Amino acid sequence: MRALFVSCFFPPIGGGGVQRILKFLKYLPDHGWSTDVVAAHESDPWIRDDSLLEEIPASVQVHRVPLALSLGRLRRRDNVRSGGSRPARRYDRLRKLAGWGLVPDGYLPWEPPALRQVRRLLDTGRFDVLVTTSPPDSAHIVGLLAGSKVPWVADFRDPWTQRVHFQPPTPFH
Repeated sequence: MRALFVSCFFPPIGGGGVQRILKFLKYLPDHGWSTDVVAAHESDPWIRDDSLLEEIPASVQVHRVPLALSLGRLRRRDNVRSGGSRPARRYDRLRKLAGWGLVPDGYLPWEPPALRQVRRLLDTGRFDVLVTTSPPDSAHIVGLLAGSKVPWVADFRDPWTQRVHFQPPTPFH
């Protein structure tokens, strides 16, 4: 059996969010599953942890796509701090501005190249399931639009709405 995962955040991108997918990938082979991952390009993260690369099973095939014009690039280029801490005021202002137009999140520009890659891989007929994992929630847009004939599992690591750290700009959003 073979699973295709869609996870924008994947090593060497660091942070707490990548731990869940790493553990999925670590234990799935024990249950007869092989995996591929579509993830953001490794040069794009604002927080990086190369030690996590050692935890990716050798059998996992990783397919990288650019983040395009996402806030990830802006925050890295703009004012990344050592140790991967979040950037300050300028990034916060850009994030609020993006919240008005980029729904469900500031990583939405990542969706088109990720969707193209996912469709190419699914067209091979090698996969038994498509798994999208968030945040960012735009990963689930990829799953929705993929039009796959295999089952789709949407893994929400955080709630889509009513997050403590996310305030939409208006009630409409």
